[in-house]
Amino acid sequence: HLPDGYVKGKTKYIIVTGPACAGKTLYGGWLADKLRLPFLRRDGMVDILLHHMPARTTRARYRSATYAILFFLLETYFRHHQSLVIESGFHPGEHEDPLRNLQKRYRAVPIQVHFSADPDILVERFRQRVSSSIRHAGWGDKNVNLSVFRRKVVQGQYDPLHIGGGEIGSCGQIEIVVLPPPALLRFLCGFARNGAYFRMQ
Repeated sequence: HLPDGYVKGKTKYIIVTGPACAGKTLYGGWLADKLRLPFLRRDGMVDILLHHMPARTTRARYRSATYAILFFLLETYFRHHQSLVIESGFHPGEHEDPLRNLQKRYRAVPIQVHFSADPDILVERFRQRVSSSIRHAGWGDKNVNLSVFRRKVVQGQYDPLHIGGGEIGSCGQIEIVVLPPPALLRFLCGFARNGAYFRMQ
């Protein structure tokens, strides 16, 4: 768990955000292991559904179902005052209200770790993911328009979420460039204020 001095009486959680192929799952899983916290990742839920749902199920329905499950599980952890790490490609404007509502209801405080990279680097990583065939074909990665993906990144559709705990005016914005995992862990554990926003590039 995070330090006791970090907003006593409130549930603390780490939310890992950013576009595809930015490194969210790798770092999120690492942080969860080191902090001995549960790790919720939406991609894992999609993988399960792809193996158990009819092949004709649309990508949009998978997306809707897994976000509903993700928020249901998040509320369950909050209800029992359990800290955790949660990771997904959350979208500003779409997922901020559900998160803020849960935080208000259960007095939960986020530490947001946002991952990003140059759009061209993200596109190249996505190409490598497709060629590796490491994901279930039901993801439809081969059908993704990489020009559209790049445009979404540039337009800010994967920008940090405005969910409190790290907005300017609370504790400001801290930029960390290429911070290795041990340093990130020390920084997160040592931060005993009202939430934080960290941008990883």
